[in-house]
Amino acid sequence: MVLVARAPKRAFAKMSEAYAAWVARSEQKWAASRAKLVEDFNDHSARFREIGQTIREEGMETGLPSELIPRDGRFAAPSTPGVIDLVTPEPRDFSPSGIFKGRITLLGVSASAHGREFVSKIVEPIIEDGGVDTGARQVVELSLIDNGPLTWLVKPILLPSVRAAIPAERRRHFLCLFGDSLAVRNALRVHNRFAGFVYIVDRTGMVAWHAAGHRKTSVSETDVGLVRRLLEEAASEKRAK
Repeated sequence: MVLVARAPKRAFAKMSEAYAAWVARSEQKWAASRAKLVEDFNDHSARFREIGQTIREEGMETGLPSELIPRDGRFAAPSTPGVIDLVTPEPRDFSPSGIFKGRITLLGVSASAHGREFVSKIVEPIIEDGGVDTGARQVVELSLIDNGPLTWLVKPILLPSVRAAIPAERRRHFLCLFGDSLAVRNALRVHNRFAGFVYIVDRTGMVAWHAAGHRKTSVSETDVGLVRRLLEEAASEKRAK
């Protein structure tokens, strides 16, 4: 009788131990989830502070340099995974050994609609000229769409909207990067999300010229002519030995 009485107690004790272990694991998972939520909240708060600081910035250096950067002062276009084609949307090899290899590239980069307005002022006339979609030259535009941990959720929603916002004649030149763009922004010196940036990248994937501006930056026909001349100069450069 004693053995019979002890059996339910042992079973109950095991159940209690299992329940306590389950509670402990659940609390650990909840603590980890809560820590991740706090991390995401802090990340978004930091991004909003950055945007607020950017909005308050004044006296941003703009203008179009009149000469190419000497070879020894150039910096490499970054190798950036995750870049996709706006039209297909298939992955693109955004790197010196990929999309930039062997071609002179007029590259426009923006992280906002405001920045894209400046890029458009230079890129659109060059595309209208023709002659850039040859074996030797090309126009590439890169849109940086950084939504932090929510990227996986908003990408299918935003991609059609971005496609609709870009004129049909420019879509085949257009690439997108969804997600954390800090590395490519640092490499290309994109330090203001509300500005647009334009580059001339030489055949080896090195940035030979760059300029920045915002939506109110005026771009004259003379300025566009300057970019045309610099593209010609970059194309006529002898290959480095």
